[in-house]
Amino acid sequence: MFDPTIYDNLKVVLEGELYDRDLSEHIQIVDRSDIVDLAVMSRMFIMRFQAPGHPESVAEVKLHAGAEDLAGEIAEANNPTIGCRIHVGYRVRSTGDYMVAEEAANTIKKHLIKVWGKETVIAQELCFFPNVHKDTPMYECRSTIEFGRKITEEQIGDIPRLVDHLILTLQQ
Repeated sequence: MFDPTIYDNLKVVLEGELYDRDLSEHIQIVDRSDIVDLAVMSRMFIMRFQAPGHPESVAEVKLHAGAEDLAGEIAEANNPTIGCRIHVGYRVRSTGDYMVAEEAANTIKKHLIKVWGKETVIAQELCFFPNVHKDTPMYECRSTIEFGRKITEEQIGDIPRLVDHLILTLQQ
């Protein structure tokens, strides 16, 4: 009989939590990917969603397990480094010049620190799309939050709170 991996169990709970929030209209799921990379034997699950009525902002949550995690678990290795990584990201689109974009990125970073905490590693990049609107360039601020550790089934109860934080970040 198939014994689900840590990745499988976390994915089911994360996916269920996000679809429950979609059904209750707290969020609107806009994209879903379930990727098996045979070149490096890894798995990745990605869900993208937005707050209803706010298409300018998209949140993304990724669950990732590498070959060493999957193989170690299948071999029943007693290795404390086995687990999955969760990555959180946000994309916010707007129009304006470089100064407006830079100011918006700083505001977004302050907001992310307020919601996720000072110890969270936040990376940002600004992408410009100069020819989308004739006179006003469009930009996208992409923010990524890294947690710096793997999670296991012991943290499965934290997934609803993680989703709460994701939604709170989108709504403000």
